[in-house]
Amino acid sequence: MNRLIIIGNGFDLAHGLKTSFKDFIADYFANAINTFYSKNEYSDLLLDVKFKFNGRINPLDIGVVTEEDAFKVLKVLGGDKGVYVKIKSVLLNLVFNRIETLGWVDIEMEYFKLLLVVKTSKRKGLDELHQEFEFIKNLLSEYLRIQENDFDRTICSENIVECFLEDVNDKEIVSNDFIKNGRPEHIYFLNFNYTSIGHEYFDRLTVNHKSFNFIHGSLDKRYGDPIFGFGDEFDQNYKEFEDLNDNEYLKHIKSFEYSKKQNYFSLIRYIDELPFQVYLFGHSCGLSDRTMLNTLFEHENCKSIKVFYHGEKGDEYDFIDKINNISRHFMDKTLLRKRIVPHDMCRPMPQPIKEHQVKINGSLS
Repeated sequence: MNRLIIIGNGFDLAHGLKTSFKDFIADYFANAINTFYSKNEYSDLLLDVKFKFNGRINPLDIGVVTEEDAFKVLKVLGGDKGVYVKIKSVLLNLVFNRIETLGWVDIEMEYFKLLLVVKTSKRKGLDELHQEFEFIKNLLSEYLRIQENDFDRTICSENIVECFLEDVNDKEIVSNDFIKNGRPEHIYFLNFNYTSIGHEYFDRLTVNHKSFNFIHGSLDKRYGDPIFGFGDEFDQNYKEFEDLNDNEYLKHIKSFEYSKKQNYFSLIRYIDELPFQVYLFGHSCGLSDRTMLNTLFEHENCKSIKVFYHGEKGDEYDFIDKINNISRHFMDKTLLRKRIVPHDMCRPMPQPIKEHQVKINGSLS
């Protein structure tokens, strides 16, 4: 019995990295506003902030703007009659409004929605949308490099290691014929993050057979350029893009990006080899990865899916939220019900940053 460990952004967040898209956008706006305060203007492909009148003195004496204040300060500047604030990018403006109201955003889904708008306008704005998306991708990669470089490796938790190495439990598998309890034969990490935090644990695992797959590429590009795009080929609108016979609409579709490196090919070879159980750590299972997750979850060798949820033991909220998302990747709902390990057999994902803070505070007392 093999074990496929899926690592998503929640895994990095649990280690204290500010890797949510909201963190990134807040950092971007904070840097833009601080540049405006120091140089009296800021301009790039996405955003303009400048004074309307020459020689205008900065009316806001608030010091350096932090990520926590960035959205609020940008709105204040936008309401100042002497300041010109223009979010030039339709994509960034959509993202900004969504984060303001929801507190989160799936940038890849928002990109796809705008792609649909462009299609109805007969390609008007397609080149600009691609340029904006590529610009945001490069900004995000640079932001994540800083987050990764600043990460304290001592935060890594032995409790996470124990989760990865726990014995196979045949009670977690409905069709458990020939399933033996004991250590999994081959542990395979499928890392959806661009960072290498998960690889820190891979290096610590003392097992005979293990593999690590940067399925979306890596920041140092050793495992391919970061893949950033849309990955739901089951979407009813996707086939319309294929039928347009215009490859520019497929420029940021993940499946075509996967073909550039061996990462996806390696994954398919692994799941075809032996029965496996999926362990889910910090992946929201959103629709932007639907094609790949459907391939994994409905594969005949997938025997069960165990969610390590966010929250306290007995807390069902995040678990149910993830199960709802997982259900969208199943065409066969009977398989869904057979493969999800029940909540009372799952457990919360350890939070290494909280463990680390307790350890520090304890040593200081």
